[in-house]
Amino acid sequence: MGYLLHARPYRFQSEDAYRFQVARQFRSLTDASVGIHWDHKAGKSKLVYRDVAPRTLKALWGKLSETHLPQYGEQLGEADMKEKSRRKYKPEAVRRALLGASAANLLDEPNDRPEVPL
Repeated sequence: MGYLLHARPYRFQSEDAYRFQVARQFRSLTDASVGIHWDHKAGKSKLVYRDVAPRTLKALWGKLSETHLPQYGEQLGEADMKEKSRRKYKPEAVRRALLGASAANLLDEPNDRPEVPL
């Protein structure tokens, strides 16, 4: 989630929205986030998401922030964004990637043929 915060910050309306989503994602890793509901029409049980009160998510965020796990994700996202901004592709590298090495070599070699006027 920290990576997503740096890559696409517009996805979170506020800092609290980010914190609650981190707590929800962490909670989804356990069975505590799932309830079982009996569907009479289908005649079988179905899994449903069990939402919790915002105060519970706030308390869970407090415990998660003590571990510094969300901050580690934020650092990874920040480092990746810096790396992507530093990465620049040279025109010959793009040509080789698109055309393949042999076709790009043909374009790189000087043309020994004289130009024909049109």
